[in-house]
Amino acid sequence: MKNLDRHSLAKFRAAIADTRTGIANTRVLYEGDSITRGVGTVSQWGGEAYSKAVPQRVADRMNSADLKWSRETMMALGGLADGDNRLTTSGATPFGNTIRLEAGNTATHTTVMPCTNFDVWYYASAASSFSYAIDGGVAVVVPFSRTGFHKLSLSYLSNARHAVRFTGISGTIRLVAQHGYSAAVKEVAVFNHGISGATAAMAAAATSPYSVANTISQIQPHLTVINYGLNDWQKNVTPADFKASLRTLIGFCTPTGDVVLETCNPGGGGPYAYPITAYWQAMRELSDEIGCPLIDTGAVWGDYGSAQLKGLMYDTLHPLANGYDEKSTRHVALFRKL
Repeated sequence: MKNLDRHSLAKFRAAIADTRTGIANTRVLYEGDSITRGVGTVSQWGGEAYSKAVPQRVADRMNSADLKWSRETMMALGGLADGDNRLTTSGATPFGNTIRLEAGNTATHTTVMPCTNFDVWYYASAASSFSYAIDGGVAVVVPFSRTGFHKLSLSYLSNARHAVRFTGISGTIRLVAQHGYSAAVKEVAVFNHGISGATAAMAAAATSPYSVANTISQIQPHLTVINYGLNDWQKNVTPADFKASLRTLIGFCTPTGDVVLETCNPGGGGPYAYPITAYWQAMRELSDEIGCPLIDTGAVWGDYGSAQLKGLMYDTLHPLANGYDEKSTRHVALFRKL
């Protein structure tokens, strides 16, 4: 662990203090690629795969009577196709970092934890509309005339598990994120925003109105954990450009919170234009330059052969169960120092 001391993560520490005293929820955003997403877990856990990715695993391990941590969140591509049995769809499709709803399309989020409140962030086109229904009840129509991001907050639900169904009526609605929680108990909500194939530059690009970069400002995280590098390595991005993109991405995360960086795990492909160690070094340098904590998975796991011998790798890019557990253990160790 680099650059972690009693002065680090001041915004996040303040948010946690507010959560402990019952003032407000804290939001932790995990921003990354397929490793953050948890690819490699479906074959091991099926429909419960989403709960075994590092962000959700951290939430489970940090949750306690003293401070509630929750993974009852969902982001469009931060879950796994066939690996998140909370989500069912008919016609709705992942599109541009969102789940797209058009006329007649449905998407249903069934919570696994009791909640009295349910928040939904989405992007609506002009003259679009959709409906929501709770537990098969009467559908409530939500019309729009303004293009842009919106947030729907459902409250006063019974303290139970709920199925919230969204149905497109006209135009296009893009679901960005959902969060089920109980108003009586403030919590640390952990969001998984892992997107397969993403590079740091793709995450930092704000060209689409509902891009990754623009989505971050809607969630307003108190802490963002950033893990990129593998796809940059495979796509021959220069380490200097990788570092510059990370710096841009960090700029989108820090208005409301702090940042923790994590070097990527090793990979078995290639050879590519630059060694994977160059991307680890770029992230280490950036951690030193801006003074943010670094979780150095590259240093701990070593090269791909070493990671294989340790039983950490599922394939040439993605970890096995042991790998995700090992990573989450070090994340938990960081949070317990705060």
